[in-house]
Amino acid sequence: MRTGPQAVARVFGKRIAPLVVLLAVFALLGDPRGGGVLAGLILAAAAAFTATIGGIALAMQVFAPAVLRSASTWGVALGLAAGMFASSGAAFNFIIVEIAGRSISVGGALLHLAAFVTVASVGALVFFGLGAREPAVDDPR
Repeated sequence: MRTGPQAVARVFGKRIAPLVVLLAVFALLGDPRGGGVLAGLILAAAAAFTATIGGIALAMQVFAPAVLRSASTWGVALGLAAGMFASSGAAFNFIIVEIAGRSISVGGALLHLAAFVTVASVGALVFFGLGAREPAVDDPR
């Protein structure tokens, strides 16, 4: 077993990474203004954090690049579809649902979801592309 700062970073990293993903979900659900972009950046940071602590191979197992590429495509398509649909009617209030006495715009929710999926997947893919040659924190090199 390794000792020193690398061991401390690895132990805390394994405990904190799931909390960062949970923070991304809370940011997506809680912030009505730009929550999708912020949550996507937080999730991309979780992928970068996992790669930094456990190595790029572990991060690519957890966040599969094929799934990330597919998610980025679907996120852009969802954003384009919601934007085109919204442009034909009222701006992003094209479907209003009332849940528990509160009016919620489904169009705005779709745009937040599209931004979240696109930013998270593209951010993780960019980090994987740039960080593929760097050693992990506990790598003896």
